[in-house]
Amino acid sequence: MGGDLRGGEQARALKSRQNTSCFVSRILYNRNWREERSMGFDMSRILTLECFAGAEVLAGHRGLSREVHLVNVMEVPDISNWVTENELILTTAYPFKDDPSALGTLIEQLCRKNVSGLAIKLSRFIKCLPAPVLEIADRLDFPVISLPSNVQFDRVILEAFSHIIEEDYVEIKTSGDLSKRLQEIAVGGGTLEEVAQALAGWCGGEVVIKSPEGRVLAQSAGRSVKPGVPGSVSYEKQVTFDGRLYAVITLNLWRRTVSRADLELIDSAIPSIIMILFQISLRAHIQKREESLNDLLLGRMVLSPKNMEYISSLGVDLASPCTVCVLRAGRLQGESYDLLAHAVTQALEEAVGTRGVWPVITKMQGCMVHLYFSEQHGPAALAGLYQKLLAEISRMMPDIPLSVGIGRRAKKAGRINAGFLEAQKALDIGAQIFGRGGVYLYENLAVESLLSHLPLDEELVEFVEGELGALIAYDRRKKKQLLLTLEELLTGDSDTAIAKRMFLHPKTLAYRRSRIEQILGEELDGTSKRVRLLIALRLYRLNSLRWKGRLGGQES
Repeated sequence: MGGDLRGGEQARALKSRQNTSCFVSRILYNRNWREERSMGFDMSRILTLECFAGAEVLAGHRGLSREVHLVNVMEVPDISNWVTENELILTTAYPFKDDPSALGTLIEQLCRKNVSGLAIKLSRFIKCLPAPVLEIADRLDFPVISLPSNVQFDRVILEAFSHIIEEDYVEIKTSGDLSKRLQEIAVGGGTLEEVAQALAGWCGGEVVIKSPEGRVLAQSAGRSVKPGVPGSVSYEKQVTFDGRLYAVITLNLWRRTVSRADLELIDSAIPSIIMILFQISLRAHIQKREESLNDLLLGRMVLSPKNMEYISSLGVDLASPCTVCVLRAGRLQGESYDLLAHAVTQALEEAVGTRGVWPVITKMQGCMVHLYFSEQHGPAALAGLYQKLLAEISRMMPDIPLSVGIGRRAKKAGRINAGFLEAQKALDIGAQIFGRGGVYLYENLAVESLLSHLPLDEELVEFVEGELGALIAYDRRKKKQLLLTLEELLTGDSDTAIAKRMFLHPKTLAYRRSRIEQILGEELDGTSKRVRLLIALRLYRLNSLRWKGRLGGQES
């Protein structure tokens, strides 16, 4: 038979397996019912109702397969203006009592509206229908029924409507159960194989899902039915969306007909199939995207015309300078990482606003990586942006210390890898010196980056001990923060600015300066002394975890 017939991931998997036994029992129960069904509640079945006892088919016998969804009474001349599709019309034909032959024109109009049939109570106003009228009905396969004179229209409507509603309820419930199951499969990250097997069970046959090119994407595990075998039927349905063909469903049955219920069940599977195909395509795109961007960040990408064209489609503009930002929050994985990534995107939208430039975003080595291709948005500007972002993330997810490392601006494509490594280095050094939860620019930590390569030998320990040992010991003994004050004093900013930044009175800051100079035994104004102290401070912060028992006379 041809195709043009009428008529949370773990939770999902667990729930699916728990419901398997009862789901299969429903399949087996409904299969026999569906195989015994006809093509729906049609004219031939409606004539078997008790209310139609004594009715006679006058013409249009070949149209008794027309489906009936509604029964109505019409007693107006322009009846065709008020009818709906699949409607059986009851009438006394009173408007045509003076010209019964006009019923031929009415039948042609009703047929064009796909009305199910016309049931006329003869003998009251029209004794019999003219032969030309019946010929028109036969030619159009439009059923014309003669009703007994004692038939009550309200009883016909009530009984017919009750049977139609009962029939539709069973079909709707059956189709609804499958639709719900298919939605659970699609939303829960299920496969086309699961869709094919569920659909085959409900229809009682074999289901094959193919690509537009004919490649088998999924096939039910049911008994194979070869098209063309006597006693079997095959039905095909195209899976289309927005004018595009995504797949073709083939239903093979050991039956002579495909029921309306089968067609509705096939239709109910289409949204789930499209969703799963979209998910497959999206996962493949995301994987290729991340692999390409990772290759770019690690310096492994060959900048061939083909690769250049592809990464340009991702928003990568190799003609513009690039600044790489790396966001790190421990070793988050799975759902925790996804939640943080979503929160970061929300916060970034707030921080960037409508006028900012949006980065190319990817994931690498457990970190989020943002690449900015822009002349205006350099490291310093981005540092301010990410300070706002971290404040928003701290409000949304206070238990996750997110840190950001920002590399120097890469002016050439070949420097993007260096910018990525610098951003990682800034994160490592910034965490050692300032702790996690900050924004660190590599260009502000370049000296620390050089010092980090020095081995922690005795000479280095003696240098730091000689410059800072007394101050470290004093802070530990007195529980003070003169070391932090020294760092601020060595920035070169004015005392007023430093006092404001440290929330100190200027006289308090002056006292601390004096106390530091007294402990170190030297004034802070000398250039040589300031350089030595800066280097010693950087070495101390960089190696703070390795100084235990080696500075200030006690454990440090």
